[in-house]
Amino acid sequence: MFFSNEEIYTAFYINDINNFEDPDKDLIYKNNSLIKLWVKELYWAALEDTREKSEEEKIATLLNKKYVFLTLKKLSKGPIALDGLREWYNDTFPKLNFKELIDTLESKQFIFVNQIGIVEKYVLLLKEVNAERIPPDSVIEYIDENPELIELELIELFLPKVQEYFSIYENKSKEELEEDTYALFQIVSDPKKYNLLSELRSGLISKDKLPKLISKRALDHLNSSLSFLKKHDVIEELKYKNERYIFLKLIFK
Repeated sequence: MFFSNEEIYTAFYINDINNFEDPDKDLIYKNNSLIKLWVKELYWAALEDTREKSEEEKIATLLNKKYVFLTLKKLSKGPIALDGLREWYNDTFPKLNFKELIDTLESKQFIFVNQIGIVEKYVLLLKEVNAERIPPDSVIEYIDENPELIELELIELFLPKVQEYFSIYENKSKEELEEDTYALFQIVSDPKKYNLLSELRSGLISKDKLPKLISKRALDHLNSSLSFLKKHDVIEELKYKNERYIFLKLIFK
């Protein structure tokens, strides 16, 4: 944004704005606004990067990398000789470093490299990580525990949406479920979407109240996150008595 703007330095003339002609003032105001926007974005990005992430986020951040995801999927079928795994990996991802992958997975305690005999080494999976969709118990429990807050008509709108989705989901092929699992890891590893999902796990939320519940950085991307999650059948939006509600159609396990 700034590297291509050769006049961005004029932003710092803001304190002397009265010494400039009107055309120059417009340029100074414009570039000063850009600088302020950049600093704000930098602040929220730094805050997000230094925030302590949940174990769920840490795992998803690792598994949203295709080469990690597919390697762990392969190991989930049983122990594999290290040489055989290396050959498969180098054929599948010729530009990536196999040793770096093994070192990372060992350090995160996902795998264990076991030597059998003098020469043969095998790679064993220690953590079988999966992400699947299950009905959102938290929302259903919220309805059960707070019947006075949720009107019957709204429940009758909500439950069929969940039931309809899972009747389709349960009939997906093995390949479709694997692709869906990878998509779920990508969603959870995105801090902006994860922040939104964390709030929605507690129950139905009025769309108007949602901006007050999420982080500032997530708020800046709220509409795009909502659209993305709707597209991937993670959330549903209902209109009831002139108010819009957002709810999770599922939770991740």
